[in-house]
Formats: sequence, C-alpha cells, structure tokens
Amino acid sequence: MSRTLSVAAAGAAVLALLAGTAGADTLLGTNYVGGSFGVVQFGDDQLDDMFGKGTGLSGFGNMNLNANMDLQIGAGYMWADGSSSGLELDMNSLAAGADLVYFFRPGQRCNPYLKGGLQVVKTEVEVPLYGLNISQDDTEVGFGAGGGAEFEATKEILLRAGLNYFNIDSEDSFSLSGTFGYWFNPRILGFVGGSYDFESEDKVGEVGLAFKLSR
Repeated sequence: MSRTLSVAAAGAAVLALLAGTAGADTLLGTNYVGGSFGVVQFGDDQLDDMFGKGTGLSGFGNMNLNANMDLQIGAGYMWADGSSSGLELDMNSLAAGADLVYFFRPGQRCNPYLKGGLQVVKTEVEVPLYGLNISQDDTEVGFGAGGGAEFEATKEILLRAGLNYFNIDSEDSFSLSGTFGYWFNPRILGFVGGSYDFESEDKVGEVGLAFKLSR
C-alpha cells in the first residue's frame, strides 16, 4: 500500500479507535452509544501540502459482557479535499472494527484497562482528469492494542489517558490519546479528546456525545 493510502488509513483508524474512549462516572462496565466529530492534521509533509487537514465522523457503542470486560464497536469516516500539480484530489477513508476491553477495578474511581481488536479500513483517492474520475482504492485489515486508565475526577468529570498500538499492512503505529468528559446529566456525557501518533506525527482532535443506556 502506498504511503499516501497508508497514512490516510491510519488516520481513519485513529478516529475509529478514539470513538471508544469516551467515559465518566465511569462508562467502563456500562452500556452506551455515541458519536463524535474530528479533525486530523497530517504529519506527513506530502499529505499536509496536498490536503492540509482531514475531517471525520464516527459512531460507537459499548456492551458490558461481565464484571471486568466490555465489547466496543465503532465506525469512522474521514474525508479530505486538496490539490497536487494543478489537479484536484479527493481522499476518503472508512474504518470499522471491534475491541475487547478488560478493566481491572470495576466501579472504582481509578480503573486501569487493556484492550485489543481488529479494524477494517477502506481508503480511496480520486483524481478528476479530462472529465473522468480516476481512483485508487485499497482495503486492509489491521490489528490494534492498547492500555490506559480512566479516572473519575468528580461525579461530573472523567479523565482518560491511553497508549495505543496499531498495525496495518506491516506498518506500525504508536499513539498517545487523552479524553476529558463532562456529565450534563446522569445519562448524557459530552467529551473532547485528542491523540498524537509518534510514527506518522498525525494529530487528531474530536468532540462528541455519549448516551448511557439502561441495562
């Protein structure tokens, strides 16, 4: 897979992985759904010159399986418009996946966790040329793993930090993520978050909502 497609796929995967990070009071060990809006600043110079920033949307859900384990599913879509050598470019990535999350201290204010799962990423780049749309697309399956801790600072505020690993098409990615969540009421959480990828130097910021479901 080309460098352009690889970094775009990693950006979409980061959005999908971030989609599972919201929580407070806490959300680990509960059932919830939600969504977020995000912006990706590409660290690769070529992508930055061509596209500047990417924009993404994501949706996610969490199902509690037992006292120490959750199943998180999510999907993210990222798109970016740009130009190169006078040609207009359109790039988009669609990612979907699932993670198993094991948390060590259910119901406690500080709850460390580990997670692992799979992501499927489809990336496409289109170039309009002489009235035709020339496209290159690729679909890859990646593996992700990570760990961190969720901390209930107050009954309204949650902080979470995590270190994530992602591998797709034999390329490794390590990123650091953080989330700040605020409960508007016992069931609705607003959050802002971000991540930094040490390999690609991509930066991701997002804002979203999570809705706790009754059991």
